[in-house]
Amino acid sequence: MDIGQALLEAVPFNRTLGIEVVGVTPNAVELRLPLRPELANHVGTMHAAAQYALGEAASGALNFLIFGAQLAQLLPLNKQAQIEYRRPSHGSLIARGELGDEAIQMVRNAFAREGRAKYSTAVALYDESDLTTVVTVVTVEWVILKRPE
Repeated sequence: MDIGQALLEAVPFNRTLGIEVVGVTPNAVELRLPLRPELANHVGTMHAAAQYALGEAASGALNFLIFGAQLAQLLPLNKQAQIEYRRPSHGSLIARGELGDEAIQMVRNAFAREGRAKYSTAVALYDESDLTTVVTVVTVEWVILKRPE
């Protein structure tokens, strides 16, 4: 199963929102959320809650990069999040989340050593029409636990 399929099956809400997987590398994920009327706010831009959901989904997808197939036996929980809205987004959004090799290994090592891991990651959101200007940053702190039997 690819990461896109796994992401949509693990979190049906992402499918409901219409989140799409644009790209996956061993260290990064890129997701897209098309702007549709039902996701807009009162001024016609992407609603703040939809922006958060996209950022959280991209952050959560990084768990697949860290743990791969093992994630099916684990319980990733969003412990806390911080959202920084920098400018309005007038179109569809692209979310980019990335972890370096060292960060991935640190999380894996912590989990192997303690049976749980905690890490934070920031995801940048861009208006699809300008992939150089960050419109929102979503930082999520994850706690990864063993799934109760």
